[in-house]
Amino acid sequence: MDSADQDPPSSRPKRDLRLPEHLAKYDVVLLPSQQPAAQVSSLPVGQPGKRKPSRTGSASGYQSSTSSRRSSRLSLGSQLLKNMPDVKAAALEEQIRVMELADLQQEIEEEREADLEAKKLEEQVKEGQRMQEEAYLAKERMAKEMGRRRRLKKLEKEIKIASAVKCFLSESEDEAKGSVCLLVPVLVPVLVPLLVPVLVPVLVPVLVPVLVPLLVARVRFVGTCLCSVRLNMMHRAGLALYSPEWVLSSPALMFSAR
Repeated sequence: MDSADQDPPSSRPKRDLRLPEHLAKYDVVLLPSQQPAAQVSSLPVGQPGKRKPSRTGSASGYQSSTSSRRSSRLSLGSQLLKNMPDVKAAALEEQIRVMELADLQQEIEEEREADLEAKKLEEQVKEGQRMQEEAYLAKERMAKEMGRRRRLKKLEKEIKIASAVKCFLSESEDEAKGSVCLLVPVLVPVLVPLLVPVLVPVLVPVLVPVLVPLLVARVRFVGTCLCSVRLNMMHRAGLALYSPEWVLSSPALMFSAR
């Protein structure tokens, strides 16, 4: 076949390459055979589309390993695509995209698992904080209880001391009373001869005018009570209540009449 009959690669019409719907988020990049030679070395082959950053930092290790695998795969694919026809290059590109999609799905799954693990860790942290708060409250309650017990022991000690002081004072009073009782038989024979000559001239003029009327009233009251008792006894015996002989023979009535 003559080389004049063949169309140069630059005169071929550009094909509209479209990815499937599940690969719509990736960017469409022309193959090296469809680009000028000056741009082949500058454009990366099989560059994936931009994705959102990871939601958590738990999958950073996996992302680094996935990125390294993807970069090695792309570098190998770019080297193979340079020496392949267009159809095979497109098939290889599609396989690379499928593998990248599998890697992305695996990365998303691992990120989801990492999120679940992070939630579990957060719940454990919250549970630990709650337990720490409960332990702190229990410690405060224990401290208050110990303070109340110390105050109670202090009060009990003070009560015991007061009881001991009271017993000591009562024993002292008993001893003082006992000493007084022991001293009375000794002091009376000594003090009476000394005090009687001094007190009798002073107290007799004062006490006689007061005590004599009281003694007379007391004797009259006793005589009246005796007469009442005797009248009751005679009334029960059926005797006359006011017999002249009985009145004359009753010294109590005669004394009261006077």
